[in-house]
Amino acid sequence: MARIASRLELLTGGARDLPERQRTLRRAIDWSHDLLTAEEQKLFRRLSVFVGGCTLEAAEAVCNAQEDLGIDVLDGVTSLVDKSLLSQMGPGDAEPRFSMLETIREYGRERLEQSGEMESARRGHAAYGLVLAEEGTADMAAAEREVWLGRCDAEHDNFRAGIEYLVEAGNSEWGLRLGSALFGFWEAREHLTEGRRALAALLDIPGSNPVSAYRARALYAAGVLADGQLDFNSGTGLMNLCLEIQLQLGDKQGIATVESALAVGWNKAGRYDLARSHIERALGLWKELGSGKFVLGLSNLANIAKKQGD
Repeated sequence: MARIASRLELLTGGARDLPERQRTLRRAIDWSHDLLTAEEQKLFRRLSVFVGGCTLEAAEAVCNAQEDLGIDVLDGVTSLVDKSLLSQMGPGDAEPRFSMLETIREYGRERLEQSGEMESARRGHAAYGLVLAEEGTADMAAAEREVWLGRCDAEHDNFRAGIEYLVEAGNSEWGLRLGSALFGFWEAREHLTEGRRALAALLDIPGSNPVSAYRARALYAAGVLADGQLDFNSGTGLMNLCLEIQLQLGDKQGIATVESALAVGWNKAGRYDLARSHIERALGLWKELGSGKFVLGLSNLANIAKKQGD
């Protein structure tokens, strides 16, 4: 059976004896859309860029980034909810989210395409996703991390859409930043396969800078996720590529981090000689940098030495 490309086209059909308003969903949505003011129509079509809903903050950031909406976002969202073009989610004291039925969202994207705003809307949507993802840092407290992970859970489909856009647009810098920032989410929630596929696509964007900190971070993330799936060969290969870039950049902290990761990998593989050489190089750099990771490195070295009978 041929793939059905459009829900709207499917739903415009139906039994001929049904009333017109039931037979043609598109016309019903047209009717609701025509009741909106020009400003509400603009907000409606821009909101269609979100997948799986959005918060009021996100709607403000993406739909009124240039302050050209001509309407207060809260007032506009309220009107769209009242007209059943938007639904409110969020039980209890959770931050409310607003979403569209998929058929209505498809209609909104058609309107967005016709308006010539599709590119700017998708770019703004990806930018917001990048900002949100980069709020997650390694030094977050446990409670802060859980809050961030919860937001990532809610925005998972939006992140996917953002990555898809950045790959299509060939925006390697934003793409590698987003992939690196989402590494902690993918690892914590065990979305290992998804993370690896996304990072592979982002690393494969043509014309990207072959020697950049963003690329090194993405390679490191991909290597850790590969190791998490016991794909030792891929993980080691990615880490070695990362190490090459860090050496060219002269990033001592980055070099030490990758050397330590390679030590862990070779230790798991039973190549204790290689593991020891990598962790010793990491220790030398951490000592030079005065890093608190030096103590952890000593523990890893002791573990490896014990396995060597030393």
